[in-house]
Amino acid sequence: MSAALTTGPFETAVGAVTMTTGGQGDAVVYLHSSGGETGADSVAPFLELLAERYEVFAPMFPGFAGSEGLDEIDDMEDAVYHCLDVFGRLGLTEERAPHIVGLSLGGWMAAEIAWRYPHSLRSLSLVSAPGIYLPEHPMGELFGRKFDELAEETFADQSHPVAAMMHQMASLSLAGAGADIPFDLLRPFFESMAAAAKIGWNPYFHNPKLPKRLGRVAVPTLVIAGRLDRLVPCETSEAYARLIPGAQLEIWDDASHMVPLEQAGRLATLVADHIEHAKASVAS
Repeated sequence: MSAALTTGPFETAVGAVTMTTGGQGDAVVYLHSSGGETGADSVAPFLELLAERYEVFAPMFPGFAGSEGLDEIDDMEDAVYHCLDVFGRLGLTEERAPHIVGLSLGGWMAAEIAWRYPHSLRSLSLVSAPGIYLPEHPMGELFGRKFDELAEETFADQSHPVAAMMHQMASLSLAGAGADIPFDLLRPFFESMAAAAKIGWNPYFHNPKLPKRLGRVAVPTLVIAGRLDRLVPCETSEAYARLIPGAQLEIWDDASHMVPLEQAGRLATLVADHIEHAKASVAS
């Protein structure tokens, strides 16, 4: 039986953010993507599975799902400081430093935390993470896209409930019924894009210095990508695995970008195995 999750406000230096928590044990922090999937509960099955073994914390970044403080965030450096503030307020420091799992934008953010403050975490799991610019394999365009196009580029299964909803919204727009879509349904998407743009607009979803800094990552690292991902090419994940010392690379031929939503069980098992390996390596 999956562990129960609770969601509520959590005070930070920039204001109250929405926080989902659950479980007991070693601390695991989940950093979400530009889609703000934690607030939509679409990633809940993945978090519930992790919460069966660990204490899970899934904070919504400022600007997502009602979280305050976006005006205080100008770039990735501010984002990193905000995350460290959250960790500190949760007591996730020193012996209780967390294992971090990051999807897409959250993965890039996790990598930036890991090289800047190597002792602030115990292990790192990067899923479909951008952050490295490869001229021959650039990241696809996120902003100003149609819902159905984004669904096709980020989901392997177009019948997944979130992908199906995106196709339905696109169909309503094409039929001239866009005015009939409740704004409350569209608001989370537009707010998420605005918040993501604060960090990823310029330069576009990468840090030019990141490839030279990843050698500082000092914790066991797992890198996961889907071969079918048309937003963040799997070559980006291959670059992360080359540049982070000792990193483990997993590329799934049947997966796309939104791995925690589409393959919650498989991903939760792999991440848990990685966490246990990291714990064992410290113990030995």
